[in-house]
Amino acid sequence: MLCVSYYKTCVYTQQFCRSLTGSSWTPAALRWPRMRKPITFSTARRVATPTMELTSVYKNGRDYLILPDGVGIPFKMFGMHNSGPSCILTPGGKAGIAAETSKAKKLAEQGFRVLVHDRRNTCAADIGFGDGSKTELEMQVEDTLLIIKHLSLSPCVFIGESSGGRMSLLCALKEPSAVRALCLRNMTGGKVAADVLSEAYHHQFIGPCKRGGMAEVSKALFFQEMAKHNPDSRKQLLGTDPNVFKKVQQTSGDFLKNTFHLPVLGMSEAQLRVLSGSIPAQVFWSHFDDDKMHTRPVMEKLAELMQAGPLIIPKGGEDELVAKMAKFMRALPSLDS
Repeated sequence: MLCVSYYKTCVYTQQFCRSLTGSSWTPAALRWPRMRKPITFSTARRVATPTMELTSVYKNGRDYLILPDGVGIPFKMFGMHNSGPSCILTPGGKAGIAAETSKAKKLAEQGFRVLVHDRRNTCAADIGFGDGSKTELEMQVEDTLLIIKHLSLSPCVFIGESSGGRMSLLCALKEPSAVRALCLRNMTGGKVAADVLSEAYHHQFIGPCKRGGMAEVSKALFFQEMAKHNPDSRKQLLGTDPNVFKKVQQTSGDFLKNTFHLPVLGMSEAQLRVLSGSIPAQVFWSHFDDDKMHTRPVMEKLAELMQAGPLIIPKGGEDELVAKMAKFMRALPSLDS
């Protein structure tokens, strides 16, 4: 079952989207949640032999990995002792572990090692915006690559839906050797998606910060729900430099808003073609609600650019989706070949 924050925030987001577009549609898959160029990068309990120096702690009833900057990331491993390929599942919007637990369990039952986690600044994760020099997505990409190395899962298959797919592509762009393959689902593209998501995920928080600082920001439903799952996050939010917060929200929102012209938000055609030549991919579309953001033409173009073969449209629900992903992963070349 998805975390309560997903449902409550969707209510707010749907109301916001109606006011923005003036239409009756609502972005059903918009989960809880002016650069013209796509993003570029510069170069608990322990559950596996670590290869990076991350600290493991257990708090709030969850396993966390503490990153070098002190941000704690909740995670779960399924099928840890399985021998099949390793994979990481990342959901859409700002959803986390709960959104992918069912699929993770089913993949583990078929012999795969599966990681799910809450990305920084979402769900039960800690809050941290660094020094303001990176977008939130850049930080999440770097976090994820550190975590899979720490858990000895690299290279692994990145399975991502919508914003999770965007993060997966950027992980592959930053560190191709860590990504064995890509399974991409229901990604977003076009001006409606760029306008709606930039505001809902980031720009909406800038005004409250200017009016009343971090205390005003903390009143937002999104951050109130985070505090319910991780009480430490409220203190972390209030301790954030308002100027850093505003800068990260501005650049993170601009990154989405100003890449509306690309095949999918955040990734140019040239970048996708580079990845297609080196990383096997599988592309799915099952977002049958017409929210004007997760559209079939966007996914058909993505499948073409990634040389992923025909777009897969699983109409049999989660079981069919998991079966097709499992078949794809079993057919991947051996790491020893």
